[in-house]
Amino acid sequence: MITEYFSHDQDELVSVIRVVVEEADSQEAVNQTLKKYARQAQIKGFRPGHAPAQLIKKIYGKYIIEEETAKIASQAVTKFLEEQKWETVGFPIRATEYEKKSSFKSEADREFWFKVGLVNIGEINFTQLPNNLYDIVLSDKDVDKILDTFYETQKKDVEVEVITKGDMVLGFLSPVEEEEKAKFEKYWQEAKKQEKNENQAKTESEQEDNAQDRAELFVAIPTEKISQNILTLFEGKDNQSTIYFDIQQLFQENQYLKYLLGFTEEQIQTLQGQYQLKVKKIIRLQLPEKTPEFFHKVIESNNIRVEKPIENEEQLREFAIQKSTEANKEAAKKFLGLEIKKYLIENTQVEFSKDFLIDFLVEINSNQSTSIDRNSIANELEKSIKSYKWQFIRRHLERKFNLPPISNEEIVLKLYKDLYNLYSLYLSENNSAKAIQEIISEQVREIIHNPKNNPHYEKMKEDAYSTLAEEKLLNYIIEHKITIVPVPITAAEYNEIIKKRQLQPEVNLAEKEETETETQSKQSLTEEVKLAGK
Repeated sequence: MITEYFSHDQDELVSVIRVVVEEADSQEAVNQTLKKYARQAQIKGFRPGHAPAQLIKKIYGKYIIEEETAKIASQAVTKFLEEQKWETVGFPIRATEYEKKSSFKSEADREFWFKVGLVNIGEINFTQLPNNLYDIVLSDKDVDKILDTFYETQKKDVEVEVITKGDMVLGFLSPVEEEEKAKFEKYWQEAKKQEKNENQAKTESEQEDNAQDRAELFVAIPTEKISQNILTLFEGKDNQSTIYFDIQQLFQENQYLKYLLGFTEEQIQTLQGQYQLKVKKIIRLQLPEKTPEFFHKVIESNNIRVEKPIENEEQLREFAIQKSTEANKEAAKKFLGLEIKKYLIENTQVEFSKDFLIDFLVEINSNQSTSIDRNSIANELEKSIKSYKWQFIRRHLERKFNLPPISNEEIVLKLYKDLYNLYSLYLSENNSAKAIQEIISEQVREIIHNPKNNPHYEKMKEDAYSTLAEEKLLNYIIEHKITIVPVPITAAEYNEIIKKRQLQPEVNLAEKEETETETQSKQSLTEEVKLAGK
């Protein structure tokens, strides 16, 4: 089959392989395909499937020989590369510029040429890899924050009489100076006119209300966003007070002033001087009494899985510490994996032909509905070069460590988890968990069995594979190739490191309850994959 191979134009990183497929190599496959065509062919003058074999061969023979010999040649190259253990850039592509008509004994003999991009990976010194594994120590304050997130769903609006930080203050806002009042009223009317134009569905009474002339605006001011020097003017005031302040100093960030008033950015910049707020109502989010029933609702509303009932804050606190510690260990391991990946990309010598990579990308995009020209790919390549470099390093190490390939069952579970996390954001009284599970199950089924029907699905499947393969490799390195050094660190210090690296490892502080429907759906999908043998 393969008679020779050599470097392409003296480029040691691109090899050219010549394959000769003789009649004996392809005869069986060609005959089988001819029979298939004979059974299906509809030729004028003959009943379907009853045209003579010689006529079928005369009409379709050349095309079938070309197709079948090309398949056999491609399979031969793949087998050859596996035997040689070459590391390559993608897959081989046809080098038609080398192909020419050769004199063979039979018209069924064919010659094929393929170009293969080679990848050379330098030595990796695993003793130099990062090995600090952060041991995140939770403070009482950290645990309090976790409990606050649990409690958030149970807080209720309560009207109070005196303002403290965190309250929402409702009242009428207006300028103090007459000149500023005229400007404020003009901006207010323009904002209302714009709102009316954008929302023609308003009732007549609402439209009449919007048309009223008034140099004051009913607002709701969140004291959490007020600047510290202005907050002192609010704290301790009751629901009958009038509070005076400089409008440009009201908020810590001026963007909130735009949200509050609904004016344009330019209009906001021109506001100045003293304004007053006539307080009418003070709203505070408060927790009800912490009874066993309260904690039952906290667990239920946060969809938390617990081994035994939680009936008081001490039990919830113990649960939060346990689950957060587990989640933080997993997050720290992921972070170390990302550090190892970064080190490998920056410190591993990887040689490959960029020209071949461009040729390969042109080839795989040639059948897309929107073709991408070579220059566009070449211009974008440098932005993605680290990504390609990591792909080559990852594949090299997977082979070096003899890691098992990612199974479709693993991909099913990964896709299911990702989609469940996405759709769970939309769970409400109108969207039952069961309905969401059915949607997810159908989507995962399509992604696994028919990804080419939807380019987005195909990418989701590829991304799931890449993510799982990366996790498997990095976990193997952490567990088998480096000596871990535990590093105690506070949650605040850890978050600062994450912020500097602009990373957001997934940290789940509590396990979500897996519903019976979800479990059955995942099992059903996994069984489908096994039965289909995909």
